[in-house]
Amino acid sequence: MSNKKSPMVYIVSHSWPNRWTKPGIKNSIDVYSNCDEVELFNDVNQESLGKLKNPGLGEHFQWKNINVKYNVLYAVGYVNGKAVAKDYILLNSLPESKRFNDLMAETNEVLQPQEDYNYIYRVNSGGDDYVDTYGNTWMADVHKTDKNTWGSKSWTDEFKDLPTFYASQRTTYDPIKGTQDWKLFQDFRYGGNQLKYEFPVPDGEYLVELYFNEPWYGTGGGMDCTDWRVFDVAINDKVVLENVDVWKEVGHDKALKKTVRANVKGGVLKISFPNVTSSQAIISAIAIATKNTAIKPVKASSKNILNTSANVPVEVRSWLNITDKQYIDSEIHYTKLPAEVYGADYVRFSKSINQAKISGTFISKENATVYVFVKDSESKLSWLKSYEKLEEIAENNQEIVFKVFKKEVKKGEKIHFKNNDGIAVVPLYNMDEKDDRPIIKLEAEEATLLGKGIKKAFFKKSDYVEFTQKTTNKITFEVAPGVANIYLMRFRFMNMNDYPVKVNLSITDANGISVRNDVIEFPIKNKKWKVLNTSTGGFINAGTYKITLEAKDMKGLRLESFEFQ
Repeated sequence: MSNKKSPMVYIVSHSWPNRWTKPGIKNSIDVYSNCDEVELFNDVNQESLGKLKNPGLGEHFQWKNINVKYNVLYAVGYVNGKAVAKDYILLNSLPESKRFNDLMAETNEVLQPQEDYNYIYRVNSGGDDYVDTYGNTWMADVHKTDKNTWGSKSWTDEFKDLPTFYASQRTTYDPIKGTQDWKLFQDFRYGGNQLKYEFPVPDGEYLVELYFNEPWYGTGGGMDCTDWRVFDVAINDKVVLENVDVWKEVGHDKALKKTVRANVKGGVLKISFPNVTSSQAIISAIAIATKNTAIKPVKASSKNILNTSANVPVEVRSWLNITDKQYIDSEIHYTKLPAEVYGADYVRFSKSINQAKISGTFISKENATVYVFVKDSESKLSWLKSYEKLEEIAENNQEIVFKVFKKEVKKGEKIHFKNNDGIAVVPLYNMDEKDDRPIIKLEAEEATLLGKGIKKAFFKKSDYVEFTQKTTNKITFEVAPGVANIYLMRFRFMNMNDYPVKVNLSITDANGISVRNDVIEFPIKNKKWKVLNTSTGGFINAGTYKITLEAKDMKGLRLESFEFQ
């Protein structure tokens, strides 16, 4: 790809907003670019972290031992001394940069309500309740349960045991141009002709506002993404927008608004995407308005799958994700979550209340799995005896770790709780007949190996690969998940050293785009096979991915297998 015709620069990784919880000296900040030089900033065109020359074909730019102080990493690519491409990512847990507001749009006209219209629905597609800068509330995206309710449907409705949130919802953490309400456009739904929204409305004429953002194609520049995502929009099965191409109209990560009018007969306004020419349709938000002031706006949704009663203030939210606030009255937020709880409804308590004073009950509206977050020692948690402890933990940006326990409950069951820092509830679902997700197991000796001093051997009923020299080595496993999700990853290993072995873990897609790039650590010497658990760190789409472990010194590390679930 020519750096003159298609210059690009891409900071690894946009799906990793919590890579650091504190400022300080950082290593291995990677940037992919075809430009002659790349300069990295820790603010918007200020606080330079240095300019590097292109390291050569097949290599990437890498900054080491640099002081990262603020929440913006901003890369600029140069060709013949001229700035030709740029990319930026936000670091959610670090202090705000000095020129952070330069990323914010000066106006927010895209969300300005139409005069003399009565807005009866505002929906945050793929996201939770949200109040915009005009003071208007956008309701959480909910599943349509019967003809009298509003909500969305998707391909999961064809499968009895799949949860509704499992389908076609994602979040980008990038700044959004053209709006001050980033969060509304960062959450989105995507899909084909089975993705639809239905709204009960009296017959009449309506103004329908549709909001879009292109979160994937065009990141960092470099490519003409025209025709990469093209779709139609229909209202009550009549196409009202043909060949929508968000990137062609506004580019990457920029708000786009489309307004259409519709006459409704039959009491239902249905929005669907009947024709998708390429990729998948995408939608960030929907608003429906009328001139009829007698119609009452829908102010609340039936989003929650639990009714809560407690002796302290509580707030029930939905679509749980990293970066979400953990408490009602604090900016403390989650930086790590078990894969099982993404997308859950969840309960926030007040940070100012002593954990030991929290108690209450809730009733599940569905057969569900309840997850409880606690930081107490297990000896104090006698009420959790019927719960199963997860291997994965939750963590917040204060680096406080929470043990997570789970239990299946029946619809209508009353659950008592106390002494906890959060509750999440996920509708019960089965991925297959064994009631667990299928596991892909790959033997280490069958992986792609690069480097010197690598031997294959057999020990304690297992074939394995061992790295025997202090030199740069690499091992790569290839997987092809068929469904978009967060995946668990397990490395079965043995460390023959008296010190931990630190390696760089990278996950790249079929186009070479990195979705995770950080350091993991194999604990000190042991004489038994152990399992190191981690995850993809965020949602990945269906496709082919390479999972690579690489280090300058992997001597003494034995790898038996890799599991992807």
